[in-house]
Amino acid sequence: MGSALGIAILGTALFSTLKNSTENQVAELISQFPQLQGAVDSVTSSSGGTIAALAGNPQTAAIAEAARNALTQGVSVAAWIAAAVLTLGFLTSLRLKPSLPSGAKPAQTAEPSEETAQ
Repeated sequence: MGSALGIAILGTALFSTLKNSTENQVAELISQFPQLQGAVDSVTSSSGGTIAALAGNPQTAAIAEAARNALTQGVSVAAWIAAAVLTLGFLTSLRLKPSLPSGAKPAQTAEPSEETAQ
C-alpha cells in the first residue's frame, strides 16, 4: 500500500507540474491561437508522449519546448518530494531500537566490583 500511495503522490506532483507549467509558459500563445489549447491538453493526457510530434510541427514547436521544460521541472519536483520522504524515513529509523530475538533477555551490565575497579 505504501508504494502505491507513493506512486500516486509522485505521479500527481509530476503531472500537475507538467500541466500547470506548460499552460503558464504558453498562455500568451494560447490567447492568440485558442485552437492550440488541444495540443497543450494532449501533452498531459499522453503523459508527455505527444511532445515529439508537437516538436515536428512549426506551429506547435513552442508548445513542445514548453512541455519539455515542464516535464523536466515535474521530474525535479517529484524527485525532491521522494528525497524528502526518504530523508524523513531515514531520520525516523534512527530512533528505532534493535529488537531482541523471541525469548532473549536483555543483557545486564554488571556493576564493577571493588576488585576489578582497582
